[in-house]
Amino acid sequence: MDTPLGVTMRMDKLTNVTYGTAGLTAFFASLSLYEWGFVIGMAFSMVLGLATYFMTRREAESALCYGETFNHHHRWWYLSLD
Repeated sequence: MDTPLGVTMRMDKLTNVTYGTAGLTAFFASLSLYEWGFVIGMAFSMVLGLATYFMTRREAESALCYGETFNHHHRWWYLSLD
């Protein structure tokens, strides 16, 4: 009895997913505590960078909505050279 083509394709995909998941699990299981700290630190740094980007973008968009230019004149550290 022949198996339909769709069934064998689905089994191949499941096999690839299974092996891929096993490979990722083995990779992350082999990391030391020091390496885990590095990975977590990099992820945290990327999250903070994205949060800063989106907050700055939102502030710039709101400044444009009010007809202002986004030039940081309202910041306390701005020094005028006039």
